[in-house]
Amino acid sequence: DNEEIFNHLISPLVSTLRNDFKEKGIVDVNFALLGYGAHEQHWPSVYTFNGEINSFSGSAKNIYFDKEHNITEPKLSDKLQEIKKKLLNEIGLSKTAQAFQMAMNYRFRPEALKTIVGVTASGCDRAVLPFQALRIFGHKLNLLNSGVVVNLVTPLEDLSLDGKDEKAAANVVGFDSDAVYTQSEAKRKVLRGDEEALHTLKYTSDQCIDLTLGTNGAVFSSSNFIKGKPNLRKNFLHVLSNKITDSLMREEQVADCRCDVERGMNVITRCKISARREKEPLARNVKGVKG
Repeated sequence: DNEEIFNHLISPLVSTLRNDFKEKGIVDVNFALLGYGAHEQHWPSVYTFNGEINSFSGSAKNIYFDKEHNITEPKLSDKLQEIKKKLLNEIGLSKTAQAFQMAMNYRFRPEALKTIVGVTASGCDRAVLPFQALRIFGHKLNLLNSGVVVNLVTPLEDLSLDGKDEKAAANVVGFDSDAVYTQSEAKRKVLRGDEEALHTLKYTSDQCIDLTLGTNGAVFSSSNFIKGKPNLRKNFLHVLSNKITDSLMREEQVADCRCDVERGMNVITRCKISARREKEPLARNVKGVKG
């Protein structure tokens, strides 16, 4: 599924985002690509294109997709690795956490619109101890202060809508803290969303979803994309791109920036959002009200 999601959703998303931003007057758009999670991969990878890390154009021939490792008879070493994995998750050093941390440390241009689009093959593991909750809270504050919006593409296998059939749930592209977004919005220039559907939406939340919603980002169901036919996948892509651009352009922000010297030789710019003003939103879809 990872390879299919990359080839049929993430790769075309780059050009679709460029076009959507261009329609809104933004033509200088850069993309960087990080990879993580392979069985023998201990650290995230930063992919370079023509020697640069921010020149991802949608195609990448040097990406390796790991095969799923099914262990039928776990050995002692396998059990120890599983214990290690759980411990690393508790202290925020899982492979997913390391990848998100690297993405959050990316040096965005000071005045740029900033987003991280996370793509996970499965939901993020819940932690038992409270340390992760504190880390997520800290990450939310840092991302909000930096003006970075996190968007997440994740399976959401148990996604459902109370009182609706499976077809209605399969029609869901994604959701944020305000509304649910469906295939029917693919042709709209401005997404409206369905606020009422948000109250009936059911899914298993996790740390990555909490982080995403806490930064005013949106969560998208890769399971619904995988199950969709070509025309539905095209609709999914357009809603995904439109929602990402909308989440970045819904506010006017004022940032205070300063230059710091890192490790005695590198000059970096650090910015903090000092003021926000939400742009006037268009009316959303509310049952019983015509838009």
